[in-house]
Amino acid sequence: MNSLLKVLGSLLLVPGGLFVLCIPFAAIDGNGGAVMGLVILGGLFGVPGGLLLRNGLLGQRRTATEEQMVGFVRSHDAFSITELGAHIGKPPAEAQAMLNRDIAKYQLPLVMHRPSGRYLRLDRLSRGGQIAERCQSCGGSLGSQIVFEGEQLTCPYCNARVQTHAPVQANWQQAQGAWGQQAWGQQQPQQQPQYAQQPHYAQQQQQQQQQQQQQQPHYAQQPHYAQQPQPHHAQQPHYAPPQHHHPHAQQPPHAQPGSFGGGHAGHAGHAGHAGHGQGGWGQQ
Repeated sequence: MNSLLKVLGSLLLVPGGLFVLCIPFAAIDGNGGAVMGLVILGGLFGVPGGLLLRNGLLGQRRTATEEQMVGFVRSHDAFSITELGAHIGKPPAEAQAMLNRDIAKYQLPLVMHRPSGRYLRLDRLSRGGQIAERCQSCGGSLGSQIVFEGEQLTCPYCNARVQTHAPVQANWQQAQGAWGQQAWGQQQPQQQPQYAQQPHYAQQQQQQQQQQQQQQPHYAQQPHYAQQPQPHHAQQPHYAPPQHHHPHAQQPPHAQPGSFGGGHAGHAGHAGHAGHGQGGWGQQ
């Protein structure tokens, strides 16, 4: 926003400045009407442009000061107003007013410890404490002051003892603007991984698994699969081992038509050979 104001202010100042530069030349020529018109045009463009540019510069400076204060507070567990004013270039009174305004506006976890005169961060305390914000006797505002065990807090207005209470942690997370750009200490919940923040991640993964299952063949859903012809190698005849030829194991000759006694002659020849073998064995 500050940059936009600066740009608009500069655009209006340029023609306004040109009109103002033309006023002396019109006055030399003695043209009073032209001089009056240039003055009016210069005011119409120059005054709004100057205001816009000024507001943009002031806003940019204010933002830079706030960022410096935020960086200083976040990097220190405890600090004094004098240290804060020296860091941002402001007097202690002005630095105190700015810090108190932001504490009340953004509910910052900052409290004042009166005995030490330092501001402490509630999310960085090494020991517990009680908070006091208002006096119960006179109703005077005390800001946000902390009291540790063994200490007592008295009201600076009526000198009465002030009752304290435990810090309200729910208000620590309401910071906005430059104060809310980063989580405050350990009281903020930790961020989950990026893939866990995507609610549709599990649905996408489930859809991908379903698509992969649909792309795979379903044999049980194809009724014609069993009727398909078997592969070619299943239809080939089985290989029969070769039969070895034995010359002594001759098959008996079959009887041919017209030679009825051929079979008996062959049998007689074989019988003669067998008898000859028996006679030779008996001679030895």
